Amino acid sequence: MKQNKLYGIGVDFGTDSVRVALVRYDNGTVLQTASSLYSRWAKGLFCNPSLAQFRQHPSDYQEALFAALQKLLSSFSQEERDSIGSIGVGATGSTVSPVNREGVPLALLEEFSEDADAMFSLWKDHTATKEAEEFNTLCSRWETDYTCYQGSYSSEWFWAKIAHTGRKNPKVRRASQDWIELCDWIPLLLTGEQQITYRSQCAAAHKALWNSKFDGLPSHAFLSEFDAYAAEVLKQYTQIPQPCSANLGYICSSWASPLGLCDDVVVGGSTLDAHAGAVGAGIGPGVLVSVLGTSAVHMTVLPYAQMEDPKSLTDFAGLAEDSIIPGFWGVESGQAAFGDVLSWFARCLATFAPETGNILPRLDEMLTNSEIGKDLIALEWLNGRRYPNGCDKARGALVGLNLSTDVASMYGVLTNSLLFGLRSIVEGMQKGGLHFDSMVATGGIARKSEVLMKRLASVLNLPILALFQQETCALGAAMYGSVACGYFADLKEAQKAMVSRQGVLYEPVASDVVLFDALYEKYLKVGASMEALW
Repeated sequence: MKQNKLYGIGVDFGTDSVRVALVRYDNGTVLQTASSLYSRWAKGLFCNPSLAQFRQHPSDYQEALFAALQKLLSSFSQEERDSIGSIGVGATGSTVSPVNREGVPLALLEEFSEDADAMFSLWKDHTATKEAEEFNTLCSRWETDYTCYQGSYSSEWFWAKIAHTGRKNPKVRRASQDWIELCDWIPLLLTGEQQITYRSQCAAAHKALWNSKFDGLPSHAFLSEFDAYAAEVLKQYTQIPQPCSANLGYICSSWASPLGLCDDVVVGGSTLDAHAGAVGAGIGPGVLVSVLGTSAVHMTVLPYAQMEDPKSLTDFAGLAEDSIIPGFWGVESGQAAFGDVLSWFARCLATFAPETGNILPRLDEMLTNSEIGKDLIALEWLNGRRYPNGCDKARGALVGLNLSTDVASMYGVLTNSLLFGLRSIVEGMQKGGLHFDSMVATGGIARKSEVLMKRLASVLNLPILALFQQETCALGAAMYGSVACGYFADLKEAQKAMVSRQGVLYEPVASDVVLFDALYEKYLKVGASMEALW
């Protein structure tokens, strides 16, 4: 590590935009942030929500990243740019794309530039539900249950999306040589690599089911039985996954020169975006971190000796080796829609609101009383249910309507449903043997909605620290780079210096705990009664 290197860049590819942050190594201060929207995605191109099809063009990622980095660095002198030592990446997942023999995403080729199946299939794309069901059925009768560490395989994940695309689009199948996660492609883009040389341990373990107990990925015999195309992709997946703190080389001249960066900027490894947020928020044993945004991801880490039998946990969370923080089990659970549920409700009201951007804050203002919404019960599964007991076919519900029901009540019960879904996951984790001393919340919802955070503290009956830091995921990604370039020896050392600690502490309110306990029991009963429909 050169003496003059003082700063790192963290990159966070979210659902709607990419965010970047310039961070001090010595204390984690975020000096500057910038973001850029995905232009094609903003127009709704290549998506069909009625089919749960959500696709993003790789050019969106390239263009937005370059624009965001330009904005980030525009106010810094050349001397300050020369002091940047690394760049690390977090990205949504499983967000995957077919690539050709040279490792180029097919949609970057002219003949596939308008083909949605040749693009990145976003994490929330659920078009592969049938394939996921087939995968789970095969696992239930195979000699090795490849879902034993992750729970039910999801249509959001690697092998299901590959199988679905291959069956649906023979042209893409014939042209593709391999598939790649977004979090793996961006580091290769930055280093100028022409072949796939890197696979993120987090994405590989959680989404492609890499595990040392299986000697790697699911076997060729298994995948051949599941889907012939998936089995062909397996043959190309020869790279051993590496942790987020890996040194992948230096930024290439085609990125460094126009940005005014030195050619000795180290490109670090990558993870899923929520994992980066957990690292930035100070995750460790006994600490639950929730990233509350478009969806919600709930994470902790476990010493290996503490969880020898995962079966008590996998209905509620997935476990992966060396995930989130190398040297631990990474435990990840989540809800397929969180902020998306509230945004949906806001869109329903938008026709009648002169200023649509103020709808959600105004709705929050209506929830001054915790009892608002108590006469209704809602299920938050508007985009299926990720955990507990994953079910892509699950759908949302609103129960108990009458002629006196108003907007505030509906918003209140939708809010409650999100928090009750979170509680069901946390309780399942606890019954599975996990213990939490504290909870840290980050993401847009944690910062913006005081009402949700107050209610959440009472719903969980836990104190919750909601962080002020807006770019926790980018901060965590910058930590990866700080280790990759040698500023810190490991990620735990980087966390001690750089982790975000400032926020608002929300404490449970005793009377609200009693109220929400009763409503939660009703939520569980309604959920159980609706299962037969799905």
